[in-house]
Amino acid sequence: MDADVRGYVLDMDGTLYRGDVPLAGGKRLLEHLNGLPHLLMTNCPFNSPLSLSKKLLTMGMTVSPEKIVTSGQLAIHELKKKGINRIYLIGSPDLKRLTEEAGFILSDDHPQAVLIGYTSPVPRFQLDTAAAHICKGAEFYCTNMDMVIPAGPSFIPHTGNLVKLLEERTGKRAINIGKPSSNFLSYACNQFQCKAKEICLIGDNLETDIFMGQQFGCKTYLLLTGVTTWEGLCQNSVIHPTRVFQDLMELIAYEFPEKK
Repeated sequence: MDADVRGYVLDMDGTLYRGDVPLAGGKRLLEHLNGLPHLLMTNCPFNSPLSLSKKLLTMGMTVSPEKIVTSGQLAIHELKKKGINRIYLIGSPDLKRLTEEAGFILSDDHPQAVLIGYTSPVPRFQLDTAAAHICKGAEFYCTNMDMVIPAGPSFIPHTGNLVKLLEERTGKRAINIGKPSSNFLSYACNQFQCKAKEICLIGDNLETDIFMGQQFGCKTYLLLTGVTTWEGLCQNSVIHPTRVFQDLMELIAYEFPEKK
């Protein structure tokens, strides 16, 4: 562990697992992080922290829900901070439950804001309703702008596709709560009581995980186990991770050499 690092932020999809398939080294990395300040942060709002904790447990990884933060949670926090309490939501059952537990009124009758999260399939009428509300002046938010996420050996379309469709239909730009915006890192800095430059961010997506870290001065470790390939990294002349690793085992050997 680098003496300058005061906390680790670890992505989940494409970093610890691909869909329901765990990636080699995930359990071992979490064991190394046990006792160190760390958080698992995912741009995917589909599952709640409790559901994700249970999912990890089926893969042999033990993480308490309190150590997991989703873009859905951050969206709820941001909307409440802005005084919004009536929303039109496109999202999963878990995200719906979290918003209701937070005191939001979910309604298609004059909502103050439209919030788009990941779910599948999305009925056409929901997209039509969301577009109508946005055109009438409802604020337009999304949990994340990922176009795909890793699932097993392939990828599945994600929230960004719905958001782009609505942006084209309405002419309005969505406010993105998730990576690469500063919301995740602001939360982490508050939890760790440190500055962004004292955080080591580990993820598989150059344009979300690594770009977010680069913007705010974090140490960034890119894993080639998810969205970004070596070819994609070489073609990008703007985003530069601190280090690149083929997988978690290579990262562990570098970051925790005394604990092999």
